[in-house]
Amino acid sequence: MALQDIEEITKFLNARGFQDADEMAHDAVEDGEPIVETICFHEIAEDLFSPIHDASWIEEAAEDGDHEIGDQLKRLVATGADPQDLAIFARYMQRRFASDLGRILDGINMYTSPERPFEDFGVFALVDGQPTAQITDLEEGLGFWDLDSEMELSLSVAKALEEDDSSDED
Repeated sequence: MALQDIEEITKFLNARGFQDADEMAHDAVEDGEPIVETICFHEIAEDLFSPIHDASWIEEAAEDGDHEIGDQLKRLVATGADPQDLAIFARYMQRRFASDLGRILDGINMYTSPERPFEDFGVFALVDGQPTAQITDLEEGLGFWDLDSEMELSLSVAKALEEDDSSDED
């Protein structure tokens, strides 16, 4: 579903707490920017990043040892590493990888190896299997901004997931 109507886009943006939703919607339609598609892509990506507002997943993995790297986490915590610091480090590394992947998908030349026959890639929103909008500026959008922003994003995703779970129970 593509949102093209300014009113629909404004409603979508307001639901996500954007302060200047009406202005953003007008600009997006006027400039042909896929703002809804871009936000949806970033929301999905954000849902996959390790949470940093709650480091209990580090503590549980260290205690249980049954996480993919539970034994390593157990040793780190045993030596005094703070689970919160480990969660932030995990998130930072995920963001760094995502940002580097974004560079490839944005077509930013960062290749140090010999040329390849095909080096241009991209991310597109699809409707019925057909590309409708290219999502750009992935390097910047997927990168680590600052700890306060990351904490806020982590909390907002957790809150949205809780709301989703509670609406599924109704």
